Amino acid sequence: MKPISRASLHTHTKFSDGMVSPTELVKAAADKGISVLALTDHDTMKGLTEAKAAGKKYGVEIIPGEEITAGSIFKQKHILALNISKPISHSMSVEKTIDAIHKQGGLAIISHVEGINASVSVDELEALLQTHKIDALEGINGRFDKRRKLKKFKLPLIGVSDSHYGAKDILSAYTEFPGKTAQDLLRAIKDGTVRAVPGIYQLIPKTQKIRQHFRSWILVGAKRYILASL
Repeated sequence: MKPISRASLHTHTKFSDGMVSPTELVKAAADKGISVLALTDHDTMKGLTEAKAAGKKYGVEIIPGEEITAGSIFKQKHILALNISKPISHSMSVEKTIDAIHKQGGLAIISHVEGINASVSVDELEALLQTHKIDALEGINGRFDKRRKLKKFKLPLIGVSDSHYGAKDILSAYTEFPGKTAQDLLRAIKDGTVRAVPGIYQLIPKTQKIRQHFRSWILVGAKRYILASL
């Protein structure tokens, strides 16, 4: 019987709106017993080289990924891409974004369904599944547990921290899978043998939240829509 391991599949660093470096993020993952980590900064893969180097140092296998902003500036939808080889353009439709992920052989996962910001609604998801394959859904995103509502779709449900603060929030939710490696994890998603697990949520001081929101809404937004540098 294969061992059961932990994966963290939705994480951010200072290369987008996270508050830690890729090295700090990977070390936090190692300290929390996470064996596979996907780096999924918003609309960029610039932190991947540093993350891979840290992964070798700390014994964490890194999956290249990205959280892609689909839709318009006023109606954003976030799509998680795992195991892609190059960045995917933002601001395309959800359908074109999913097609672009699958064209690279990656996995397309809908982020924070029915969430507050940049989310796909259940009704939109039902319509989308009529024409497009979705590889998994975020059953748990941080404190928000949508497993009961989403189980009717009969898709693999992953647990993610949506980490922005490294050690402070990387274990707020995670994914369990049979095996140890990134390939084991990717296979488990395809086979539907992953399990979304609620973790421990640590309250973040308001000052840190304000700084993070400024990075997310102002700095990253400006780079994406005004400077076009992401």
